[in-house]
Order: sequence, then structure tokens, then C-alpha cells
Amino acid sequence: MRFSPLVWALPLPLLLVSCSAKDAASLSVQISTATVTVKSGPFGGSASGTFQLTLALGPEASGPTTVTLENFQLETLKRDPLVPVLALDQATTQVLINKGETKTLTLTFTDQQLDHDAACAGSVDIRGSVSDTLKGGTDPVASSPITPDCS
Repeated sequence: MRFSPLVWALPLPLLLVSCSAKDAASLSVQISTATVTVKSGPFGGSASGTFQLTLALGPEASGPTTVTLENFQLETLKRDPLVPVLALDQATTQVLINKGETKTLTLTFTDQQLDHDAACAGSVDIRGSVSDTLKGGTDPVASSPITPDCS
């Protein structure tokens, strides 16, 4: 029996579609444009900063989702906490995202007490999580390494 090359080529597009189906139907979360400034003070130091949190719901999702901001923290790259719970200045704690929609929040924190020397010893990152009603669970998120501006 002889098979046509077309028969062998047909399953390939189906395989490619199935690989990206999860992203098309779920929430993706990303931290970008993060900055951290650390100042010395009488009690060790304080950190202030800003970052963007991008929330995108795939176009194949079964419906909208409500995203709730959970805890965010500032930590060393070794995952040692510098500020275990960042007090965000942002008033928004829940965001409605429709399928196929992307929203970006700019979040800030101000004068968070920390160990100045530990924060300025190297790069740091911001880690946190969000929960979404569509998934019924939480999604972790972390920034790329940030070099703090230490003064």
C-alpha cells in the first residue's frame, strides 16, 4: 500500500494547534519594567519601587475571569525574603479580564522597611501570585532580576 505525502502532512498542523491550546484558553501573568530604590535609614533601610503586572486571558477561554492580587514580596535571588509582604500603593485588588483581553497594572510600593546591606548585596526580584476564578486556583509570577538603585 502506498501513502501520499499529503496524508503524512495533515496531522502536523493538528499537533501544532494542540501545543498552544493551553495558552489560548488560560490566564498568563507577567511582571515587567520593575525598579527598586533602596535608601539607608536609622532602622536599616527602606525600599520603594514600581512594576507592571500584565494579565492576559487567551481567546479560547471558556469565559471571563476575575483576577485577585495575592501577596507580593521582594527577595534576593536566593529566595531570601527582604520584604515578606509588599504593601502595594495600588487600590485595585481585583480585575475582570474578558477572553482575548490583556490588561496591564502599574503597581508601586513605598518606604518598605528592610535590611539595606542585604538588599544592596546583589540583584533582587519581586515574586507573587494572583488567583483567577476561571482556573479556580493561583498563578505564581516572578520578575526578572532587578539591580536595586542603592543610596
